[in-house]
Amino acid sequence: MGKWQRAIVDFFNNTHSRKASKKKLLLSIVSLIFAAVILATSTFCWYMITKARGDSGDIKLEAGKGLRVNDVDTNFQDIADNSYLIPASSVDGRNLYFPADGTDFSKKTEEMTFRSANVGDMNKNYVQINFNLSAEADNTSIYIDEENTNISIAGSQNAKNAIRSAVYYEGIENNKPIVFSTLNKSQRVNAVDEVDRVTGKFIDSAYQTAVPFKEYKYGKKQIASLNQGETRRFSLLIWLEGTDSSCTNELIRLKQLTVQFALKTSWDELATIEFVDKTQGHQVEGLFTINSAYKLVLNYNDAERKVVNDKFTMYKETSTDNTAPPTWKCSIPDIATKDLTFMIVDSAHEDTVITSWTKNQSGTSTLNRMTATKYIADSLVTTGNKDSRGHWYDGEIEEGGIGSDDETVDDDW
Repeated sequence: MGKWQRAIVDFFNNTHSRKASKKKLLLSIVSLIFAAVILATSTFCWYMITKARGDSGDIKLEAGKGLRVNDVDTNFQDIADNSYLIPASSVDGRNLYFPADGTDFSKKTEEMTFRSANVGDMNKNYVQINFNLSAEADNTSIYIDEENTNISIAGSQNAKNAIRSAVYYEGIENNKPIVFSTLNKSQRVNAVDEVDRVTGKFIDSAYQTAVPFKEYKYGKKQIASLNQGETRRFSLLIWLEGTDSSCTNELIRLKQLTVQFALKTSWDELATIEFVDKTQGHQVEGLFTINSAYKLVLNYNDAERKVVNDKFTMYKETSTDNTAPPTWKCSIPDIATKDLTFMIVDSAHEDTVITSWTKNQSGTSTLNRMTATKYIADSLVTTGNKDSRGHWYDGEIEEGGIGSDDETVDDDW
């Protein structure tokens, strides 16, 4: 492959002071001019590379707010100088099979001979970039920044369709990488799954399901979730899927492959939550004259994102108006909309709950805020069942409202 003009790695460590600009894991590489023998059917399209060269390009590695990128073990200059994107086949991106050298190419995949990818193939016949990600805050969910993620080969939609990418990290669920398609819909092909270790003859295939990037965009499925100080080893893999019908002789005429892979975190989008104390008799002094022994927190749970009792401390706003109800504020990921409970807890023992707000005065749950960001405390109970009452407020008070903002009802008290 041709020479790279430069390799740039930018690290973004500003978690709290400013909102990070567009964060992306950007790989811009130039592939090959292919001179190849094409062997294809209407289902499987294989070709064998015999010669290749390419031009120069750039590489840039960035990540979302609250992440640190380190220990990148890939020499980007070596990728640029030595990589050849040869059609391979893989169900999951970790186990890749290349057509074996020789004259035994066939029109049918099941009649072909293969070899497993080895160390010599990495960043020569396919791309693999390994790096560590460390989180600066608890419950840092990682997503794909869909707006800044794109994989394409200049001049060909068909060629783009044949590209596959996969993300793998230590501890990934079921030990299976996530395979991505460049299209806006899932792709399914019958990829090579097993070959004879000695002869290389085809043994079995399995369905490879490649999902669009939008399936893992912010607000949907997360790639991973990290806690403060936690580090995981990630791998980004890119290859051409030889069993895809778009992997045809059209690729011979093409030169440039551009890959942009952008990561985003739950801390890139924040919501400011207000808690307004309108409990009778406590308009001025605040919640039963809260002192250093107690604090107000917003407790958040989300099983899907592996968030368990994440407590955000709420800070009292200063005001010169002694008649105004006291207000507390905190910032949370905007994606946190469900299972939210306001609590007064013991400062030394946060598991000791003095009181909590989970329902409105009519007994309807207020755990889900939808898009509301202001919560009104209507009553305060610190004895007995400790069941204080309040409601979310989204800016309008509907006539006859029951004081709830959840999935089924959007009425304020």
